[in-house]
Amino acid sequence: MKKLCVIFVIFSLFIFAGCGGSKSKNKEEAPGPEETVTDDDGSNAADTEPSDEPDTEPTEEPDQDNGDTTPEPSDDDADTIPEQNDNDSDTDSIPSDNDDIEEPQPNLPECTPESEMPCIDSETWLIWSEKTEELNWNDAVTYCEELKEGGYNDWRLPGVDVLLTLLQNCELTPPLESLGCSNSSEEPRSKLGYDTVLWSSSSSYSSDALAANFSNGTTGSKNIDNTYEARCVRIWKENKKATCSNEIPQNADWNSVSVITQTWDWETAQWLPSTTTVFNNETSEAECRFACNSGYQWTETRCSAFPYYDSDSGFTWSSLAPDKISFDEAKSYCSKLNESGYSDWHLPTISELRTLVQNHSGAETGGLCLITDECLSHKDCYLASPQNGCSGYEEDLSGKYSKLGDIYFFWSSSEDPGDYPGSAWSLGFSRGNFIDYDKKQPFKVRCVRK
Repeated sequence: MKKLCVIFVIFSLFIFAGCGGSKSKNKEEAPGPEETVTDDDGSNAADTEPSDEPDTEPTEEPDQDNGDTTPEPSDDDADTIPEQNDNDSDTDSIPSDNDDIEEPQPNLPECTPESEMPCIDSETWLIWSEKTEELNWNDAVTYCEELKEGGYNDWRLPGVDVLLTLLQNCELTPPLESLGCSNSSEEPRSKLGYDTVLWSSSSSYSSDALAANFSNGTTGSKNIDNTYEARCVRIWKENKKATCSNEIPQNADWNSVSVITQTWDWETAQWLPSTTTVFNNETSEAECRFACNSGYQWTETRCSAFPYYDSDSGFTWSSLAPDKISFDEAKSYCSKLNESGYSDWHLPTISELRTLVQNHSGAETGGLCLITDECLSHKDCYLASPQNGCSGYEEDLSGKYSKLGDIYFFWSSSEDPGDYPGSAWSLGFSRGNFIDYDKKQPFKVRCVRK
């Protein structure tokens, strides 16, 4: 009997010591009654739960920030956070031709003569690059298209109107703005310092392009073989008001991010059901991202369906070729294209390309410009057009001149008959202007079928 009593006392002490140690440890290390764990580190949740066995403690990892410990959730399906919704369509940051990089919140200096480059002009939300050495016009265009500066790779040579947003300390007297600044100034005419002549992307003729002279505020045509400096430009996408707002383009959905939260309940010793919170980027100040719906493609300004059937003309249009290509490459690309089961595509003639123009009295089919399949001479057709109807309007990057929202130059298959040997006609949709360019020039391409 005495032996049984001794065993009972020892057993009781053992139980008491075990309970006391457990309480002490829980008091120091355990989370509160309910511990919320948010999966935001990009890893899957752990496979194990804390055990219900009396002699087993939950496996805990110390928090590097405050020393607290939290059991890992057992939800094997927890996703990497943040997660973008899966969509077969391309995800687009606007307005961009190139999505190789994610758009960061710009942390750039304000553009001044002393600022480092790239810099941002808060009046226009344009980002400007370092100035180049002197280049001919074609090299300047290529330089900007291939430029990687400040973590960005979607630079372009600015149009003349965009370039003139840098003009300051200049009084222009209507209607003689083309004569330049009417006042004298010892301060630089450019927000970026003492720039002289800078190339623009705006063309006047096949052998000329417009340049801006910041010594006096004038613009004029320069032979494309001349050499001048250039600055490249890009738009801060988050502030492109036409598309980055509380409304998204048609045929698109916000490309949302989601956060999965999981909570451990100590009273029931189990994980509560996980919750998922979805944040739509329409209210985000850091990014403006959406995805075109299935069957639609981003075309610089909108989500459009392709192949696109134009009931006005009876033509069917392809999606954009992946890259800008030369005239010969464009003809070959369209002849070999197989899209949506069709293989009878061709590079459109200039008259066919004009059927895509809208809101433009000069470039629309039957408009003031005389360049058609039947009239391709620069001298007899382009220069003979009434009111210079082939030279286009002021640059507009909203895509309103194209039924498909295009804003760049596109190749046609129509060649110049002899005024400019080795050139073919192209149509620029940002202005509605016609240029007979050298066939080696890379342009955008859409193919057509009847």
